[in-house]
Amino acid sequence: MKRIFYLVCVFTVACLCHLHAQNRARDEEPKVLFGGEKINISGFGGIILEFSSIEGNAAIMNGGGGAVLFNRSLFLGGYGLSLSNSVHKDAMGIRRETSFTHGGFYAGYVFFPHKLIHFGVSNRLGWGVLRLTPEDAFLSSAAPISDNVFVWEPQLDAEMNFSHWFKVNAGVGYRTVSAINNSIYDNKDFSSPSFTLSFLFGWFK
Repeated sequence: MKRIFYLVCVFTVACLCHLHAQNRARDEEPKVLFGGEKINISGFGGIILEFSSIEGNAAIMNGGGGAVLFNRSLFLGGYGLSLSNSVHKDAMGIRRETSFTHGGFYAGYVFFPHKLIHFGVSNRLGWGVLRLTPEDAFLSSAAPISDNVFVWEPQLDAEMNFSHWFKVNAGVGYRTVSAINNSIYDNKDFSSPSFTLSFLFGWFK
C-alpha cells in the first residue's frame, strides 16, 4: 500500500505540474535572472490534527506548523506533532504507556491557490522520540524505554479558502517511521496511513 501511495503522489504531481504549465505558457514572459517577475513572500501558521494508527490502535496526533509562503504556492517551514490519546502496550508482564513526538521540516506546493477549492502536495520530514513508560512508574522496577526515531510523511492535500487570512487543509498521506530499536515495537507498528486536518492562519492574498 505504501508503494502504491508514493506512485500516486508522483503521478499526481506530474499531471498537475503539466496542467499548470500549459495554463500559464501562453501569456507568461520569459524568465530572467534580474528584473523578472516580483516574488510575493508571505507566511502562515496553524494547528495540525493527525489521525493514524499505532500497531492497529487509533492514534491522534496534534501540534502545529508554520512556513514562509512564496507566490502563494511554494512553502518551506517546520512542524511539531505529539500523540494526544492513550496507547498502551502489554509486554513482558508490564503495561506501558506510549509517548510519541516528532518534528522537523515542512514543505509543499499549492496548485491554483486563487481558486476556492484547490489541491497541493506536502511533505513532513523530521525526527522525534518514542518513549515507553511503565503505567505504574512508582511501583514498577522496570525502567522506561526510549528510542530516537526518524519520520517521513508525504501527503496529498485539498484546501478551501475561507478568507484572505484563513483556510482549511485536509490531507491524506503515509507516515514512515524508522530507527525504532526495542523489543516491544518495531518500525512497521508506527508506519501508517494518515489523515490530517489543518487550520491555517496567515496572508494568502
